This record gives sequence, C-alpha cells and structure tokens, in this order.
Amino acid sequence: MPVLIWTGFPDIIMPVKNREVLERTSPDFKALSALSEKHGAGGAHVFTLDAPESGITACCRNFAPLYDIDEEAATGTASGGLAYYLHTHSLAPDGSNCCFLQGEAMGRPSRIIASVDLKDGSPVIKVGGRGAILAEGEIYL
Repeated sequence: MPVLIWTGFPDIIMPVKNREVLERTSPDFKALSALSEKHGAGGAHVFTLDAPESGITACCRNFAPLYDIDEEAATGTASGGLAYYLHTHSLAPDGSNCCFLQGEAMGRPSRIIASVDLKDGSPVIKVGGRGAILAEGEIYL
C-alpha cells in the first residue's frame, strides 16, 4: 500500500511485487502530477524488495512529473523515506544500512545507502552514496 513519507521533502513510497512489475511501471504523468499536487508530494518512489544480488535491499524507480522530472536516477530524500518505511515495517533493523539500486531503467544505475537510527525515541535518517558529474557550468547573476 502506498504511503506518504516526509524526510525533508514528501514522497509517495509505493511497493510493487517484483522487478518485472517495477520495470514495466509506466506512470500516467498527468495523473501522477495531479496526485502529487493534491498530497504535496514530490512524486512516487516505486520499489521492490526483489533484488538482483545480495547486498541490495531494494530496486527503485522515482517519478516526479510535477517538477518536470519524468524519472530520476538517484533520489536522496525518497531513499530516506524508503529506509524509514522499511524500518517501520520491521524490514530494516535500527542502524542497518540499506542499499537501494535506482536508475537502471535509465541506463544510469545508482547505489544509495540509507539507514535509520533511533535517538531518544526519534528516528534519525542518514542517506549517502556516490555520484557522477554529468554536466557542470557556471551561472552569473
């Protein structure tokens, strides 16, 4: 069942059955934009726990058409939300690192590491990973 989770920016976290369903996911961008706007969400972070190799917690795809992003190769805030989702569903113990694979459908695979720790009963979410510079430039104002 999809849930709205906020870890700095709200995202709809949506589980699917397996990688085949994840790979076939093709959102109606107009409808997803309207849904995102209605709920104040950045978009939908679709995931499966059906991972292709050990060490990968979940495979993910992120769609944010409300912000003109059909699909994103790496999404830190949504990965934080997914880590929290897994934690609250007893699928990731306190302090354990989750490794999320995202961007494969775009030919730009990313591995994002996220964890949830409890500090004085409140969740502390950490997200990290490696990136690649695709373009750079300067803006003069």
